[in-house]
Amino acid sequence: MKRLDIPFNKALYFKVLAVVLAVVAAAFGVAVFFLDYAPTSADPWCAPIAAGLLTYFIHLMLWNPED
Repeated sequence: MKRLDIPFNKALYFKVLAVVLAVVAAAFGVAVFFLDYAPTSADPWCAPIAAGLLTYFIHLMLWNPED
């Protein structure tokens, strides 16, 4: 059976994750305080999942495995 290697650069992922989480928190803050957004019960659970997936995709765009 052939092994499937998922591309992942741990150091780059966590650097990008810090930026993405800061942007998500700022976006929620702006939405709540300036746009009268009322958070739903799904926001605390789904926002980190979406941020993690977005981080992975951004990390793939930035990462050059040949370096």
